[in-house]
Amino acid sequence: ANAPGMAELFEHAGRATALLGAAYSLGSNAWLHCYGPKMLRYCKNTSRLGKSVHREIQAHLFPDYFSLQLTACTAAFVGHCASGRTGAGTALLIAAVAAMINWRCLGPTSVRLIDAWPKEPSEAFMAQFRRAHGLSMAVNFV
Repeated sequence: ANAPGMAELFEHAGRATALLGAAYSLGSNAWLHCYGPKMLRYCKNTSRLGKSVHREIQAHLFPDYFSLQLTACTAAFVGHCASGRTGAGTALLIAAVAAMINWRCLGPTSVRLIDAWPKEPSEAFMAQFRRAHGLSMAVNFV
């Protein structure tokens, strides 16, 4: 049997990288949207924790989450391009750009607001937080 050439190995490695990146991105996104609300309910309904603990957990985990999303989406895009396939490249590039926007802009804005959370947040503060957090969640679905 003929050994695969470098081009064929590169194509297979690209496919594997694209699949792993897309799978990680999809899986972590599904976990966040399934278990984030469950964690919020648990924190709210547990007297020793409270809603503030949920905010602290988010503020500490979101920077890592957004950087890993960016890495996964970029790996999926680069792997797809390296595999020589066409068709999904634009969608994967859009996902990587959306992850970068969350990592550099929306995520840090949400974390800053969480870190500055007042004891009694005003309606203006809550509107600002809901806008930043909601936009970040919407972009995360891309």
